[in-house]
Amino acid sequence: MDAINQAEIKNDLYEAVNGEWLKTAKIPEDKPATGGFNDLVDAIDRQLMDDFDQFTQTMPQDSRLQEAVKLYQLAKDFARRDQEGVAPLQKRLEQFTKLSSYADYQKHWSQFILEGSASPVSFDIDADMKNATVYALFAAAPGLILPEKNYYDKDNPQGPVLLKQWSIMTKKLLQKVGYDEEQADNLIDETIQFDSLLVPNVKSAEESADYSKMYNPQSLAEFAAHTNQLDLAKVISELIGTQPEKVIVTEPKYLAALDQILKDHFAIFKSWLIVNEVLGQAGLLTDELRTISGEYSRALSGSKKPVNHRKFAFYLT
Repeated sequence: MDAINQAEIKNDLYEAVNGEWLKTAKIPEDKPATGGFNDLVDAIDRQLMDDFDQFTQTMPQDSRLQEAVKLYQLAKDFARRDQEGVAPLQKRLEQFTKLSSYADYQKHWSQFILEGSASPVSFDIDADMKNATVYALFAAAPGLILPEKNYYDKDNPQGPVLLKQWSIMTKKLLQKVGYDEEQADNLIDETIQFDSLLVPNVKSAEESADYSKMYNPQSLAEFAAHTNQLDLAKVISELIGTQPEKVIVTEPKYLAALDQILKDHFAIFKSWLIVNEVLGQAGLLTDELRTISGEYSRALSGSKKPVNHRKFAFYLT
């Protein structure tokens, strides 16, 4: 190594090692960052996408992989998406529009959960944190509009900016699927109202990082007693086909507040359901809606453009 390089290394090791790369490196428009690990991921993605494309020509023997290939082919069929438009989602939204009470919602709750719709309680089955040889049922709070609880603090200037970006995107989507401007504004306002009921009762990212405090086992009776608005024991039985001895609650403060969050708030809860359904499903419709539905997440990550059709289908699969 010559004297000049040695001097550079002594002066600034990072610049000496990475300087030339930094001058030429470009962040892909569909990514928020680039680097060696990103290059590794890109290479693996390309290989796996090539594999999936080959599978579409010669179907694999494994029955589960066959289903994956069918999904990949369906997800890539943007001509069909554009042809069908928003009709599939409009038909689905009718189920939510018809709801008039928590009793109505209860009848469909387990099916909505299994279909990936938003839920006032998030259920999951995973290894028991204190005994990994058995599975346990976990119950948590739903997600917030903003990325994390601290964004709602009055002294955090990013919160209002992000909420405005979310509202703009959501209004576009609601109008694209058939709601007029007044209806869209009302749905957004009521969704924000319901979201505001969740915020004081959920954990911040810092609090969630204390893993030991995520383990709060409760008996089924104790868990079900958290609210009279919905039958928690019944939905669990419908979801897993049995009544577990315990439910592990990761957000005990939220569950303790659940009854007051829901009580007398069905109208805004219903709007929250509808808006989340549109946000969750819009990316599966036309390419225009897929692009719009990613505006908020791209604002959060810094990506400039959505991924291309092929990569989207692969990631979904």
